[in-house]
Amino acid sequence: MAMLGIFGVERALGGIVVRAVEPSSAGLLREFFQLQLSALFEEVAFRMLMLSGLVVLFGGRRGLAIGLSAALFGFAHLVNDGATLVSAFGNALGGVIYGIAYLGGRSLWLPVGLHQGWNFFQGPVLGFAISGDSGHTAWGRLADLGPAWL
Repeated sequence: MAMLGIFGVERALGGIVVRAVEPSSAGLLREFFQLQLSALFEEVAFRMLMLSGLVVLFGGRRGLAIGLSAALFGFAHLVNDGATLVSAFGNALGGVIYGIAYLGGRSLWLPVGLHQGWNFFQGPVLGFAISGDSGHTAWGRLADLGPAWL
């Protein structure tokens, strides 16, 4: 729902317009599995290993551990083509959500599902770039009309 809200706000403000719709079941299925593997890898690295280690290092102070791991998660996405400080900040906010899900659920599957679901709807379904990378198969092709901050 959050990604649909972002799409609706940007469209209402004239920041984006849908240029074409190109449904491809095979392309979407391929993207689904690629994004699943990516989300699994990132969640193992940033939540299972890094966040768990930071919780131990910081003597159980979960908030501090989540904040630092989320900041590093956002920073790590700056190497993506097209990434900006705004997209890195958005990734860091995602890292907070995934960190809370990991520690609260005591399982890796909830943050993996949230991460993969967010990326799938962001890119292949709605046509936005994922962490600055616009090279994904998508149902819709968006044209960015608004200011960079939007």
